[in-house]
Amino acid sequence: LIAVCKGKKWGFVDKDGKGVIAINYDEVQNFSQGLSAVRVGEKWGYIDKKGRFKIEPTYEDALGFTENLAFVRMYGKWAIIDKKGRQIAHPQFDKAESFAEGLASVAIDGKYGYVDKKGKVAITLRYKSAHSFVGGRAAVRMADSKKWGFIDAKDGLVVTDIYDEVVNYSEG
Repeated sequence: LIAVCKGKKWGFVDKDGKGVIAINYDEVQNFSQGLSAVRVGEKWGYIDKKGRFKIEPTYEDALGFTENLAFVRMYGKWAIIDKKGRQIAHPQFDKAESFAEGLASVAIDGKYGYVDKKGKVAITLRYKSAHSFVGGRAAVRMADSKKWGFIDAKDGLVVTDIYDEVVNYSEG
């Protein structure tokens, strides 16, 4: 499906331009794992590919689903929910990125690290910044040197922190 906008409202059409989901949302995200995060007024929820709400709009912000989980913001903090809207981890994170390879980058009080799919800290929050895992590696910015390096899922530094800027691995 393709997100389209008319005036200030959004909806979805198929590859032939045929309307599939009515153009009546204030903001939409691409579909991910069968659901799209949509904003109605000031609240975010999730719809299926027929435009039916699967998770009612009750959140301040929302990320797309990856690995059957999504981050949603409530009370000014990010929490983790499953595809039925059940809360997996309570609102506690200041920043969050979507899950990749079983881990998600999160921040609390300016320190970044990673949580597992239960919302438990898997890699200590000790970095200045941290990107998602790709190919078993994640770019992290060291708090003390302010340089970037790469870690593995066991928090082992595999590429020394000597770089001023980096992007994630791609195709090896």
